[in-house]
Amino acid sequence: MTDMSAAQPGPAQPGPAPDGAPQPEVSRRSRRNRIILWTVLAVVLVALVLLAASFLPRWWAQTVGGLVDGSFGRGAFWGLAFGIVFTLVPTLFVARAVRRWNGWKKPVTFIAAGVLLAAPNLFTLWVVVGTTSAAHAAERTMDVNAPFFRGATAWGVLVGLAAGVAIELLWRGWRERGRKLDAIRKAERDPGSVGD
Repeated sequence: MTDMSAAQPGPAQPGPAPDGAPQPEVSRRSRRNRIILWTVLAVVLVALVLLAASFLPRWWAQTVGGLVDGSFGRGAFWGLAFGIVFTLVPTLFVARAVRRWNGWKKPVTFIAAGVLLAAPNLFTLWVVVGTTSAAHAAERTMDVNAPFFRGATAWGVLVGLAAGVAIELLWRGWRERGRKLDAIRKAERDPGSVGD
């Protein structure tokens, strides 16, 4: 009898009850730490965005203004150059990202690289459409120090986008033609395999 009563409490106490008691405390603590971490990261991100919103447009306008130095010709040249290059290359990166991949890491990497490479044009767009005082100040700086730059950049973006799409379509057509030629050559080398 004593053996039976001694054996019953063993299975009745599953063991996780005493061990499981501190676990909710640990999970509560880790959840609280995660909430604090995400809150701090959100505050830092908002602070960085606000700092960037007040700094980047002015910095970009002064950088472009130093490059153009008030010249209409240089404004048109650099605007076209920035518009074409920093649209053409990102377009090719994004086109590479939308091809078939097995995972998600490579497409995300190509898209992130494309966005980073488009940063000069995005800064110019920020100055043009921005509603902050920094964007308005940057626009006035560009009016004086970088004439024609914004308009030429817009034309360059259109040219770069058209060139990027054309290059991607030509590349895909060339690859498809290469696959078809390989299939024809393979069929010519092994004519019996088609009949089999």
